[in-house]
Amino acid sequence: MADVHSGKISITNAAQSDQTHGGPPASSEQADNESDRKAYEEPHRAASSTVQEPPHKTSTKRAKPAHPESCADLIRAAYSGKRKLTKPRKMDIDKMISGPKLQPAEREELLGLAAQDRTLKKTRDLMLLNMEFDGPNLAGQVRELVRDVLVRHPAFQIEALADALRNLPEGPTPERAVKILTQQSFDSLLWPKGTAVLKKSEEEKCRVNAVHCLLLWYWETRGISFDHINDALRKSLWEPAAQRHKSHKSEVQKLRVLIDNSDPVAAAISCSLLKEVEKKARMEMLEVKDRLDALEGQLDTERTQVKRLEGQLDTERTQVKRLEGQLDADQQAHKNAIAHRRNEYAKLRGRVLHRFRREVSLLEDGLHALRRTPPKVPVMEDHAERAIDGLKREMQALERDD
Repeated sequence: MADVHSGKISITNAAQSDQTHGGPPASSEQADNESDRKAYEEPHRAASSTVQEPPHKTSTKRAKPAHPESCADLIRAAYSGKRKLTKPRKMDIDKMISGPKLQPAEREELLGLAAQDRTLKKTRDLMLLNMEFDGPNLAGQVRELVRDVLVRHPAFQIEALADALRNLPEGPTPERAVKILTQQSFDSLLWPKGTAVLKKSEEEKCRVNAVHCLLLWYWETRGISFDHINDALRKSLWEPAAQRHKSHKSEVQKLRVLIDNSDPVAAAISCSLLKEVEKKARMEMLEVKDRLDALEGQLDTERTQVKRLEGQLDTERTQVKRLEGQLDADQQAHKNAIAHRRNEYAKLRGRVLHRFRREVSLLEDGLHALRRTPPKVPVMEDHAERAIDGLKREMQALERDD
């Protein structure tokens, strides 16, 4: 666990109990840093001398690590030590920001040192620490070196993942990149010649740390949201882990897993996230219910409107049928009237023609009588009078018909 004291970089050894109970003395490198620690240890020496240790125990003080003064010192401390790196003091951060940039020789040295981080645990911790730094000078240098570390790691040898780390336009989306990373077989990664493959326990650690590094890279370079990262972790790591451990069904087994959890902060954050997801789901459910109620009300209104329109349509259909019947009757009456008119016209035409032929015949006979020698005028007069009387009677008959 990380231990911060007076803003120094203080990394607790995983074997702290061995040091407390008479572990090995400080190394030569720690002895070289004695002058740097003197200012810190001097005020506490008198107080520590008054402490009475039990006669059966001996105590060896741990040498304080030197404070990093450059970006190279920070990266070297991250990859060379066995203890977790903590956030440097503000004055040390200021020194590193204004300090010299990484030189090509230093860069290659650090990349060689980082190659020993086979499970990417230290790289992940360095990326987490780098998120605390502001400004492109320090954070940018660390980010560039981390990118090269990841590109060289066997877990990121797939071309699509290398494109993602280089932020190329043709690179995959974050979701696709995480899927490609987790679906590959970590027991068959292509390690350098002469390097042993990962142990079974190291494979899962490497997979988890690789996903963490990739998501942190997207966080820093593309600004993906916290919810996006949480969702990616859930789909790529947590849910598959839950599927693999379905055997934890009894309360005793579940309790053992809960008690063995050594990171209560992570558990608290996970619970908080689950509560937020549940709260969001509840709010969405209430919103859906409200929308459903509103839609049901609207549906009832529409149904009433449909019924009203259906009644109106029935009325209109009845009216249409009535008008259609009336139209059929009118059309039949019109046909009958036309037939009657045609009949009357035929009768009138026949009668008038008969009258015209009769009177014309009388007039022709009268004209023939006039042309004789001597002319027979009385015959003409008689035929003309008879013709005139017949025409007058026909005219009177036509006037009566009107």
